[in-house]
Amino acid sequence: MATTKIKDPVEGIIDLDRLPGVPAARVREVIDSMEMQRLRGIRQLGFSEWIYPGATHTRFAHSLGTFQGAQRTMRQLRAAGADIPDEWFVATALACLVHDLGHGPFSHTFEALAGRPHEEWTRRMIEEGPEIGERLEAVHPGTRGRVLQLLRNEVAEEGLAWLADLVSSSLDCDRMDYLRRDALYTGTHYGSFDRDWLIRAVLPSRDGRAILIDPKGTSAVEQYLIGRYHMFQNVYLHKTSRALETAFARLGERLRALGPGATPKSCPAFAVLHEDEITLSRYLALRDAHFLVELDRLAEHEDATVRALTRALRERRPPRAMTVYGEDPTALDEEMQRRREDARREGLDPPTAVWLDRAADVPYRPYAPQQGRKGLRVQDPGGGEPEDITHRSPTLRALARPVVVHRLYWITTEEG
Repeated sequence: MATTKIKDPVEGIIDLDRLPGVPAARVREVIDSMEMQRLRGIRQLGFSEWIYPGATHTRFAHSLGTFQGAQRTMRQLRAAGADIPDEWFVATALACLVHDLGHGPFSHTFEALAGRPHEEWTRRMIEEGPEIGERLEAVHPGTRGRVLQLLRNEVAEEGLAWLADLVSSSLDCDRMDYLRRDALYTGTHYGSFDRDWLIRAVLPSRDGRAILIDPKGTSAVEQYLIGRYHMFQNVYLHKTSRALETAFARLGERLRALGPGATPKSCPAFAVLHEDEITLSRYLALRDAHFLVELDRLAEHEDATVRALTRALRERRPPRAMTVYGEDPTALDEEMQRRREDARREGLDPPTAVWLDRAADVPYRPYAPQQGRKGLRVQDPGGGEPEDITHRSPTLRALARPVVVHRLYWITTEEG
C-alpha cells in the first residue's frame, strides 16, 4: 500500500489522506513533482549549519510541515464553526505546501543575486513549471487558480479572503512551522510555543477578510511573537551566519563584476549570475550542493578577492566584524575607511572586501490598513470593532519597535 502518512519530528504525523475529497495519490503526485523534490537540495537556514551543526533541515521538510499545520488549523476552525468549502480547504493546504517552491540555493541568500523575490519564482513555477501546475490542477479543476489567488492574497470568493492569512500573514502556517522546526534543529529552543493553543485562538473576521484572535489567546500570541523575536536575535541575524551569507553574496557580485570570462567553465552554477535573465529551467536546476562543489574550483582563482571570499566560505573562516546597534552606522565610517585601505594594500578590491551589513527586524508590525498591514487584531466579545493586539499587551507594544544592527565585515588574506 502506498504511503499516506509521513513521520516528522515536528508535526509527528503528516497526513496525505485527509484532504476532503482528494485521494492520497493525488497529494503524493504534487509532492513528487520535480519542483517540490528540488527543495530537498535547499537548506532551510542557508549557512546557519556552519554555526548550528544540526541545522541541516531542508525547505522540503518545512513545506510538508506547513501543509500539515494548515490542515490542523483548518480542521480546528471548522470544528469551531468556520465555513470552509472543501475546494478552498484543499487549495489552502496545497498553497501552504508549495509556498516556498521559489527559494534558490541557501534560501534567502541567493535572492538578491537572482534579481527576483522567491515569491515571484514560486508563482512562476506554478504558472509555467514543467509539472507542479498540472499536478495541482489534477487534484481538482480550478485548484491551480485558487492556489495562485491565495499566494497573491487576492482571493475572489466572497467571505474567504481570510484564508490567505493562513498562507502569509503575521500568524500564518509558514511561521508556525519554521519557528518550531528551526528551534528544534538549531537546538536553541527559543522558537518553542504552544501551537495547539494558538490555532484554537484563530478565527475569521465577521467580514471574512482577515483572521482575528480570540481574547483568550493573547498570551499564546505573546509567547509566539517573543519566540520569533529571540529566534531572529539568536539564529536568523546571528553575526557569523550573516557574515557567511553576505560573503557568499559578495563572491557572486565580484564574479559578476569581473565578467563571464572570470568564471571557470567548471562553475556552471556561478556562471548563471552572468545571464541577463535567469530562465526558469536554469533556476530549477540550481541546488546548494552545486555552489559548494564549485567553491573548491574557485579556491585557486587568479583574483585575490575571489580567493579570499572562497576561503572564508570553504574553510569556515568568517569575515571579521565590528558591530553598532541602531539606525545610525556612522560610527563605523572611520573603521570602514581604514579597513578598505588595508584591503587595497593586500591586493583586494576594497568595496567588495569590506562591506556594511544592515540586519533588521520588526518582531511585530501592528495593524495599519493604509500601509497594507493586517497585523493581529483581537475580536471584541461585545461585538465592537476588533483592535490591534498591542492595545491588550504592553509586551507586544515593546516588540513593535524595529531592532537594527549594523555590522562592518571585512576579509583579509592573512592566515588565522
